[in-house]
Amino acid sequence: MRAEIRKLQKELGITTVYVTHDQEEALTLSDRIAVFNKGKVFQIGPPKALYERPENRFVADFIGINNLVEGTIESVDAPQQRLRVKTGLGALCAVMDERFHPGDRCVVSIRPENMDLDREPATGCNLVQGRIAFAAYLGHTLRYDVDLGQGVAFKVDIRDPWHHEQRPWAAR
Repeated sequence: MRAEIRKLQKELGITTVYVTHDQEEALTLSDRIAVFNKGKVFQIGPPKALYERPENRFVADFIGINNLVEGTIESVDAPQQRLRVKTGLGALCAVMDERFHPGDRCVVSIRPENMDLDREPATGCNLVQGRIAFAAYLGHTLRYDVDLGQGVAFKVDIRDPWHHEQRPWAAR
């Protein structure tokens, strides 16, 4: 059905307002999406912008699955287009957003598909230690719930389960 609606939009060159709570439908059918909360527009933009660069916590949490971490900007590296954020999990590096300056509070949004698991402990930016609390085979993806302690759990998606040995629960 989605493909047919999108095909008709393009063939007829018509503008369509489509109201849905199904994020996948919205991402598939739209050139632009408006995310509303309690009657207020929180962000308008192309699907890729809303998914990859949400402007606020509500949009990040509403469009797809996210791991959200609160923190404080430690430094801004403009040439590298990176922010260094101090969080309860340690230092995280994030994509630059010119609205932020050292000392500002922020929320880092990390998609499960942009994470990976490694058996060997390491140090550095964007590395955290945890324990696998749950593993689910979803066909095209293995989804892990990783307990990071302090009541924080991340979702981690491994997209190629065929070439990935499923990790046991409680594994580091």
